[in-house]
Amino acid sequence: MRKAGVPVGMAEQVLAAYRRLGTEVPVAVRSPATAEDTAGTSFAGMHETHANVVGDRAVLERLVDCWASLYGERVISYRASQGITDEPAIAVVVQQLIDADRAGVMFTADPSTGDRTRIVIEGAFGLGEVVVGGQVEPDTYVLLKEGPRLLERRQWR
Repeated sequence: MRKAGVPVGMAEQVLAAYRRLGTEVPVAVRSPATAEDTAGTSFAGMHETHANVVGDRAVLERLVDCWASLYGERVISYRASQGITDEPAIAVVVQQLIDADRAGVMFTADPSTGDRTRIVIEGAFGLGEVVVGGQVEPDTYVLLKEGPRLLERRQWR
């Protein structure tokens, strides 16, 4: 996959869109798998995400890294443990990076229980990849959707 690189026509389209953002603009190159989170599986944080990517060459290299992450040891092992035998697919997003002091993720259902009456927000200082990649213990807020009303708060300082 790495040797094949990005097909010429696709590379041209990706770089044309990147250049429309401006000159040497930092971007995030993210890889949400097309079936990443289903009722029974969660690939969150397993596929490559790159922040502060700058320049044509770097954008294309990170795009290939994202594709290759479909076949990383951890991802293959997880697919096998879940009995997933279909050929994996991945979509890669290149988006302008917004430098953040704090970032995180929000779940519209409690990811540990599936309770759809709750919202779970996890956040930390820095960019969001430290949260989704499990590199930090995030602050966690659990809210009841009705209201909304704060049910629980765990802050790590």
